[in-house]
Amino acid sequence: MAIKIEYKPQEELTASLEGVRRIFLLRCAWCAASAGVSANPAFEELEAFLRKKDIRVDACWVAAVCAHSILYDRLLQFRKKIKQADAIGACSCSMGVKTLFWITEGTKRVVPFCDTVGLGGREADWESVGGPETCIPGCVCALGVTNGICTAGRCPLKRRTPCVPESELLGQCREDEARDCPFHRIREEGRLRALLRFEERLSASAGRREPLFPPLNPPAGLGRYRRTARILGAGFARISTPFSWLMNLYGH
Repeated sequence: MAIKIEYKPQEELTASLEGVRRIFLLRCAWCAASAGVSANPAFEELEAFLRKKDIRVDACWVAAVCAHSILYDRLLQFRKKIKQADAIGACSCSMGVKTLFWITEGTKRVVPFCDTVGLGGREADWESVGGPETCIPGCVCALGVTNGICTAGRCPLKRRTPCVPESELLGQCREDEARDCPFHRIREEGRLRALLRFEERLSASAGRREPLFPPLNPPAGLGRYRRTARILGAGFARISTPFSWLMNLYGH
């Protein structure tokens, strides 16, 4: 069974895209394509949605957005268009979004377009990619609000909101002092209030979240997307060069 991925609701995407006039979209050729969100005809629907908002769209395929070295190489290949864009959008699973945040390190705005709502029996594969910060399947991804800090993955209690009032947050976790508190860092970056508002809206919806449009069946021959993306993106070892240096390599 394939990982189940669906687009975020229109209201959430509209809020995430505020101020964006040009976006560079990463189309994952693995899980998201199999789930029918990054492959056509679903992706064509997404492009139409963005153009109605007068947002210019550039895009590329990525063999697997969650693969650090492959993603880094694709960002390198399209660095000029990415630098011209106001944001990078990820049509991928939540682990792909997290990898994108790891690489960009806050130097470029990132907009997650999807939520991972089920693993389809692939929990072991998911954990091997995510390590100690593995996302919780079925969670609504808040990485776009927290600037890449996964609360559910970092908090020992798997909480999405703090276990104490904001004024009592400490640098260390109260449950495990050997680990940092993700909510303390989010507060230090000035994003905690936005996260709490996000969670309040989520609770008010009582789980009734309508995706922008339901996943559409990808076309037959999906393997060609993967083969093409793998040829373009494979063969590179893990690269540790800072993303900010990459973006300034050749200027504008």
